Amino acid sequence: MVTEDVPSPIRLVVEPQESLADAPLSIQLQGLEPGQQVTLHASTLDGWRCSWASWATFVADEEGTVDVNQQAPLAGSYEGVDALGLLWSMTLQDPAESHLFVKTTATPLTITLNATCDDQVVASARIQRLFAAPGVQRINLEGPDMVGTLFLPSGPGPHPCVILLNGSDGGFHAHSAALLASHGFAAFALAYFGVENCPPHLLTIPLEYFEQAFSWLGNQPAIDSTRLAICGLSRGAELALLLASTFPAVKAVIAGSPSSLLWPGLKGYRSVNEPAWTYCGEALPYLAASSSGKFAAFLSVVSFLWGMLRRKPFRLTRIFLKQLQQADPEAIARASIAVERIAGPILLVAGSDDQVWPSCQFAERIRARLEKHGFSHSCTYLRYEGAGHFICCPYGVPSLPPWVSRGSAADRGPIVAFGGTALLNAHASQDCWYKLLSFLQEALERESQQA
Repeated sequence: MVTEDVPSPIRLVVEPQESLADAPLSIQLQGLEPGQQVTLHASTLDGWRCSWASWATFVADEEGTVDVNQQAPLAGSYEGVDALGLLWSMTLQDPAESHLFVKTTATPLTITLNATCDDQVVASARIQRLFAAPGVQRINLEGPDMVGTLFLPSGPGPHPCVILLNGSDGGFHAHSAALLASHGFAAFALAYFGVENCPPHLLTIPLEYFEQAFSWLGNQPAIDSTRLAICGLSRGAELALLLASTFPAVKAVIAGSPSSLLWPGLKGYRSVNEPAWTYCGEALPYLAASSSGKFAAFLSVVSFLWGMLRRKPFRLTRIFLKQLQQADPEAIARASIAVERIAGPILLVAGSDDQVWPSCQFAERIRARLEKHGFSHSCTYLRYEGAGHFICCPYGVPSLPPWVSRGSAADRGPIVAFGGTALLNAHASQDCWYKLLSFLQEALERESQQA
């Protein structure tokens, strides 16, 4: 615990003062008068050095204590008893800003806590939330053959390995990989477009690039390549399922907000009638828009522009649902991922309020296909009621402010809804994270015993 010298008998006790980002946290105020009101403020800087903050007002008990782990605030940025509420409920402090909470590097997150009574600071503390535990090693790959960062756990190997794949934003999230390595898994945050030495867009990405990554990992003495898993979200989940169904080296798959189909490529965030993926020099089939689907897409653009004028959020899921309704069944069959070929267990994660695409419907299609083909491994489906799109690793990390929408009524840009609420998304991310760790431990340990 670290406290600053202030002329007050009130103490802000935070334990631990330094911990992993997913670790439990205890916050107490001691030395208050019974029944006294006090407000706790939390603040931090994100990866773009933008300021985020939260607050909660409490009433001291008969012993003059406030225990955030046991008490609900009278008012604040979150409701109910929630030990991590002050962390995930942070919002941007500049009303002119409207971006998401950005954290992609493995550097620690420093959070300042202040307690105020009658607008006077009476106690302060500063904590650090770590993504890389002591002893975690990193290996940076900057191309031209491969781009990403490999994190290795402390202690002797060889370690099971997880490849992490971002979605339509490209790049990679090193902080999520570092946190996985802190729990004993080698974790390779692998970029495949959108950064230097990678294609600029999600277009005609060759699967051979990932095959090369499997080969490289197999040559690392600290890695047990017989225990390899892939984890992705959104387009990254589409890719994770595709890779696992193509290459038997993959022994477990985590697909967050998944798709059961292959979709067209993207230029920026705009869909184009070109393949996203190729293999052996051939474009892989994808579900292209039909003539009626193209008209529906035109109407969606009109709706999007009309929503911008009215400052209403735009929801993409309805476009995908419309396209699925109008698509030829044979085209859907050609674009469907052959998930029954996957050589290990599958974990599917989806939120019922996903406003990016209908991930719950896709997850059900995946399960139905597995059942139809007599899939011999387990398929676990975590469905979170009321949660949105970004609730699974590498995007959903416990205690970080969740992604609910992009844009705001205060700026002039588009507002894009991702679904869910901050509360439901934060709780889903936390629950999913620990179940994800258990899934990996069981799946990769089972594979080791079989080997």
